[in-house]
Amino acid sequence: MNDADGVRVLVDDHGAPVANAVWRLYVLALDRFGAVPTLIEWDTNLPALDVLLGEAAEAERLLERVERGAHVCAA
Repeated sequence: MNDADGVRVLVDDHGAPVANAVWRLYVLALDRFGAVPTLIEWDTNLPALDVLLGEAAEAERLLERVERGAHVCAA
């Protein structure tokens, strides 16, 4: 988190794992819009393939819950 004129903001630099706050926002978006295509970008500090696949698996897990009609309440 960073401070911008007294307001805490999350800056996504596409160079680290998805932050918990971003997963929570993603869950809210899935609840509102349903299962839609998702892209996880990683532009800098590329990790090992298993880390990238883990991030993709988490997004897929949440998408599958929406497709099954389950309310997604937590990431």
